[in-house]
Amino acid sequence: MQTNAPSLLSRWKSWLLISLIPILWSVCASAYVLHTPENRRTQLDTDGHIEYTVFLKQTGSLPVGGSFFEAHQPPLYYGISQLFSPGSETHERNVRLVSVVYGLLTLTILIYLLRLLKVQMHVATLVTLITATTPSFLYVFTSYTNDALATLLAAASLTVAYRICTHATGRSLVLILASCLSLLLYTKLSGAFLYIGLGLAVAILLQQKLIGLQQVKSIALAMGVGVLALTPWLYHNVTTIGSLTYSGFAAEVDRSQHISKSPAAFVLTPPGVTSHEWQTPYTWSGTQPHYWAKQNFLASLYSSSLFGTYSLMPMVGIAWYIFWFHTLLLVRIARKFTLSRELLFSLAIIVGSTLAQAIFVWRWPYTCHADFRLQLWSILPLAYVLAVTLTKGGDTKRLKLSPYALFLAAGLVASQLTYLWHLLTTHP
Repeated sequence: MQTNAPSLLSRWKSWLLISLIPILWSVCASAYVLHTPENRRTQLDTDGHIEYTVFLKQTGSLPVGGSFFEAHQPPLYYGISQLFSPGSETHERNVRLVSVVYGLLTLTILIYLLRLLKVQMHVATLVTLITATTPSFLYVFTSYTNDALATLLAAASLTVAYRICTHATGRSLVLILASCLSLLLYTKLSGAFLYIGLGLAVAILLQQKLIGLQQVKSIALAMGVGVLALTPWLYHNVTTIGSLTYSGFAAEVDRSQHISKSPAAFVLTPPGVTSHEWQTPYTWSGTQPHYWAKQNFLASLYSSSLFGTYSLMPMVGIAWYIFWFHTLLLVRIARKFTLSRELLFSLAIIVGSTLAQAIFVWRWPYTCHADFRLQLWSILPLAYVLAVTLTKGGDTKRLKLSPYALFLAAGLVASQLTYLWHLLTTHP
């Protein structure tokens, strides 16, 4: 017992340290919400979301797709938001604080998933800190947007799916996964991107004989139930607008957001090719919100994954530090690593979700559709990729951090904390 005491104490301290990250993040995020009560320039279609919530509260019925800007959205997020006194002066603030709770739960799930992926505690702590301090994470989880709830439900779905792949295929896990996927689609239809990513991940793991056919059947069953559960809402659409979903929402998007080049060129052009890519680290630029600074899909996706849709603050100098520290960390994945089950699962989720979103942008070529928030759940598998790049040889099960990667991670966290400090202390 005496021999194990130091080890147990060390583990307790490690768990305490990593548990403090979601708590401290939620305190800072709540302060940011109170600091920016009506900051429309940095919010995501807030008025349209509030309109949906008020309609649901006043009528007790689902809106007809196209009757107002966000009426095409599934109803779950707004059903929850209507519980917080729509129309009152405190409604928007309270719903944004609920988004902070979604962010807190997402970080908690991330910690659990990293441990499930067998990431060493010290590495998991550093990766969680990087994720929590990323500006885009604060951006979404302090906004009045269904993306916050969708990300939480997708994170839960990913975690349960991976547990089925590696541990068990019990009915309770299948039921939980089916429930999470159903609620995800009832929150936002971009949850379909996760279906593609998860399907690709399962197919690759099966092809590599890293999971059995029973696990594949369990996940496929949960995915099928998730789609079937959406039937009542789809039936409502068919009876009111004559189609499964409202496809006219693209016409409602501001024309300034229409992609200026051909959709094929926008999706297929590699990032960093045009001079426009280097004018600003932000996805949007200037003081006007309707100016897309990136000229291709991947650059738009990457930039918004770091800073959110809008420039939360014109701190271009610090933003470039964040951009380069993060980029140099990620490019280390090009080194020779063992393609473990955990890494294959993570990369397949990212690639599958990205391909699905690229097809969506190709079909509806508007710049706002090239936003990372539509697949923000990818921060979970991305966190594992970061864990691999931080460790020598990509062995996340041991504490062998690369000095170079540790320097990059420290610089990234310092830059992001500086950025967030300015957001909290500077008047919007």
